[in-house]
Amino acid sequence: MVSTGRDALIKVWDLTIAKEVYSIPAHMYQAKSLSYNGEYLLSSSMDKTIKLWSNSLNLLKVIDFERNENHSNCINKVQWLDNKRFVSCSDDRSLIFWQVEINN
Repeated sequence: MVSTGRDALIKVWDLTIAKEVYSIPAHMYQAKSLSYNGEYLLSSSMDKTIKLWSNSLNLLKVIDFERNENHSNCINKVQWLDNKRFVSCSDDRSLIFWQVEINN
């Protein structure tokens, strides 16, 4: 299981021993949301970024206002719609629909 929260970490838990087994610093400020599509993990944060992670929690892509002209405020939720598309919502009162291209 993975979780995130105010500490801006993504934590991996082993539920058989009920302990955290791994964590990574994911964002600069509080992380707000995670969404997993079976292949990729999305995280969103008060730092106005969405990050795309591999199954092994390697950072693949950062989506931010400077590079992508997207949300201008805290990104509260991300949700996969299918294997390549997701939606995000923000305190800037907008929804943005995304299509992700992964360059391996």
